[in-house]
Amino acid sequence: MKYPKRNTRLWLHLYQNGFLDGGDEAVIQQEIKDYYKAYDRKLKHRKRKIERREFSLSFSNLQIKQVRIRAKEYGVTIPGYLKLLVCADLSQSSPLKHTMDYKEILQLLTYYKNTIDGIEVKETNKWFSNNNYDELRMVLESIKTKIEIK
Repeated sequence: MKYPKRNTRLWLHLYQNGFLDGGDEAVIQQEIKDYYKAYDRKLKHRKRKIERREFSLSFSNLQIKQVRIRAKEYGVTIPGYLKLLVCADLSQSSPLKHTMDYKEILQLLTYYKNTIDGIEVKETNKWFSNNNYDELRMVLESIKTKIEIK
């Protein structure tokens, strides 16, 4: 008979109740089965206690395509998009509007970062010429005006 590994919960259960000392394999096998039955019962009980409900939704093919497109626009999965819609409806506010603002801000910051990196590359390649501080000042001014508009 193959005994359970040491320092596992099953081995501790068998050892503490004295089943490993007896040496009767049939009794040990029966106790292992009883242990797993009790474990499964406790696991099912714990799962039932969790407050979680699942719902099934069905959409037509056209609706599925539209949902996929909208979820991709917001950068979330389809279940995440549906959860956002439900949460927005329940809280009577729209987190999707903020998601689009967030994506727009990220896009602007990426553009300005790339512009500043381009200016930095130009600076490192110039040995004896004027600095590009005017270009950098223009970029920072455009950032300031974009922020003030919003």
